[in-house]
Amino acid sequence: MKDELFIKVSGGFCPTERALEIWPDLQQAMEQIRAIALPFDFQASQTNLTFNVAIMDTLVSRVAPALAVRFAEEAPFAKLQFHLHSNPTSIDALQRGGLDCAAGMFPNVEADLQLEGVFSDRYVCVFRRGHGSLSIPVSLEAFIDAEHILVKQATRQAGIIDNWLSLKGYKRNVKLIVNRAEEAINIASETDLIAAVPLTCSKRAGRGSH
Repeated sequence: MKDELFIKVSGGFCPTERALEIWPDLQQAMEQIRAIALPFDFQASQTNLTFNVAIMDTLVSRVAPALAVRFAEEAPFAKLQFHLHSNPTSIDALQRGGLDCAAGMFPNVEADLQLEGVFSDRYVCVFRRGHGSLSIPVSLEAFIDAEHILVKQATRQAGIIDNWLSLKGYKRNVKLIVNRAEEAINIASETDLIAAVPLTCSKRAGRGSH
């Protein structure tokens, strides 16, 4: 400022005439900086923002309808856009700001992401009734020897089943790769290929199969 803004006096400091002169403008500037740096007072009922949410295919029917209804009720002026979740693409988009939220499995969570559990599920083996070589219960050896359908949404995404098998020193014989668990179940019900899918997904789509 090329001027003293405060001078030392008995018991402390006192602003100079220059400090008093620039204070109103400085105070306004500081309020603008606070508005940029601090979170704004968000009101869902008034916002017109677009929210981008990725959901894995096995959760779409379970999550998307209820979320869409609540969204329309609480944020009538905003937009909600769903994207298909895959672990590598969703993590990258979350870090770049392309996604606001992602619902799916995250075997490897980046340190700069916040994670909250929604519910748990387990994988099951799905195959057609009357399968030529499989019966219940399916042994690990029979599972490895069978021909598999792999469900994956991204080229870089490794299957969670394959990750587990590799830790045990096994590798399954993948004959077909599809994008959605429902497709894998439908194909497994008509062929001797088998699929490993989440239990909740198999219960919704499982017909003519174990």
